[in-house]
Amino acid sequence: MGLSVGLWIMIWMIVLIVAVVVEVVTNAFLSIWFIVGALVMAAVNVVFYYAGAAPLAWYVQILIFLLLSTIFLFSFRPLVMKKVIRKP
Repeated sequence: MGLSVGLWIMIWMIVLIVAVVVEVVTNAFLSIWFIVGALVMAAVNVVFYYAGAAPLAWYVQILIFLLLSTIFLFSFRPLVMKKVIRKP
């Protein structure tokens, strides 16, 4: 038997907090995309929790998290870096 939905919500909140701390310390606009991925996965688990459904398998959750984070990283980081770092 796997982890409960409530425990998965806590796990994604911990991932989110760690990513926030890393982003604040480094300020490289790198881990901000993992914050988005963790937030989406926590929201998915909240929906599963209130629906009374079983959580997704751990490997599915991690795969979705990594896919979302990678897509956001490669899609939006270049745009953000252009706006933040302006050449004189």
